[in-house]
Amino acid sequence: MKSNKKLYKQIKLNKMKKQEVRNIIQLSNHLSIDKRELFDQINEKNESFEVENYTFLSEDEALKDVINMYECDEYLLGSFYASFIDDFVYLNLEDIISIQESDKNHILGKIILNSGKLDEMMEEYIRLDGYGHALNSYDGNYDEINLNGIDYIYFRNN
Repeated sequence: MKSNKKLYKQIKLNKMKKQEVRNIIQLSNHLSIDKRELFDQINEKNESFEVENYTFLSEDEALKDVINMYECDEYLLGSFYASFIDDFVYLNLEDIISIQESDKNHILGKIILNSGKLDEMMEEYIRLDGYGHALNSYDGNYDEINLNGIDYIYFRNN
């Protein structure tokens, strides 16, 4: 409880609302992570950080990470369901299926990259499936929370 008083005292200097600090304390207790470290990261409005076994990303940073992951792996990018890819490229569904059946997914990945629609495709992927599968190799789960005015996604990373 003493360290909580220190956090509340620091609030006055940083102008973070008491309820925000309570939320940080509750979250750190729930995740069993260092509340001081979490508070410092949130207070500095960092958009990408790790505290012990958890990764925290603002929604903007999470989207950038997802885009980067698929942008760097053309084969993986071309491995989405054909019907999903169909919405973002000039090929018809039968051609997409044919390319995937011949195990040439990297070609589809190049086509997607050249279409200029990668960002739009990843936004739709996240809307439909969330961030978990793309970013969390530990168990595919993630949670969302707003702290100090920033919408974060967070997940266990080991």
